Amino acid sequence: MSIGALLLLMLFSHLVLPKLFSYLDVSQQPQVADAIVVLGGGRARRAGYAAWLYQHGYSNKVVVSGNDDVVGYYTATLREAGVPEEVLVMNDQATSTYDEAEQILSLLLDMDANSALIVTDRFHTRRASATYHHVFQAYQIDLTIVSPEDSVDTASWWTSEFGQSIASEYLKMPYYWLVYGIWSG
Repeated sequence: MSIGALLLLMLFSHLVLPKLFSYLDVSQQPQVADAIVVLGGGRARRAGYAAWLYQHGYSNKVVVSGNDDVVGYYTATLREAGVPEEVLVMNDQATSTYDEAEQILSLLLDMDANSALIVTDRFHTRRASATYHHVFQAYQIDLTIVSPEDSVDTASWWTSEFGQSIASEYLKMPYYWLVYGIWSG
């Protein structure tokens, strides 16, 4: 490999790659809401953060979303963390972020909710935010996209356990633009 190629590789890995992760993170500070919505995705940290939000008074309702396995796992995690069964609302039919947004909108309307905290991972916040705001645009429901802290080092995310998930977000973003007309940029 030539010195020029090595320098280009070093420049790319030190300047460009760290910014790719940071670009995806549009998470906000939590605020009191009518519901906490935990998006599916199989990451235990999401349910743990939802429990923390509930215990700290951010809402008295927790919507658990995803497929059957994820909802079961999240529900068990929330119960173990002390979230009472009666405050949990289940949505076990989600197959994608878009489908989930449509289903969550219906649940929140049924609950007469005016606001919601949407809990997901940092690397998913940009696409989740764009999708939820697109689906909810005709409704007066205030959305706040939040995420738990994680151990991803933005300087070397591509070497972490989240590397594939983070990279896949960059494939899903143009897909959502082409299929749903949702631009995450």
